[in-house]
Amino acid sequence: MTIEFHPIKDPNCEEVFQLIKQGLFPYVDAVFGWDDDFQRQRIADEYQPEWFHWVYEGEAKVGLVCFKPYAQALHLNLIYRGSP
Repeated sequence: MTIEFHPIKDPNCEEVFQLIKQGLFPYVDAVFGWDDDFQRQRIADEYQPEWFHWVYEGEAKVGLVCFKPYAQALHLNLIYRGSP
């Protein structure tokens, strides 16, 4: 199967937030406590919209990735497999 990245038009949408929450909640909650409003704001403040991409395997959306491109490298911020 071919893996493709498709830009996410609205990375602040509920689907993206729920997938990020699904992946991070147990860890963040155990250390700091999870607050939806705080996490939504943190994502909006710390990540650029163009860094977010849906991951497709063939025709199926299988997750998301958030990466910051540099001249000759990428900084991988988040990667999640699954759907909310």
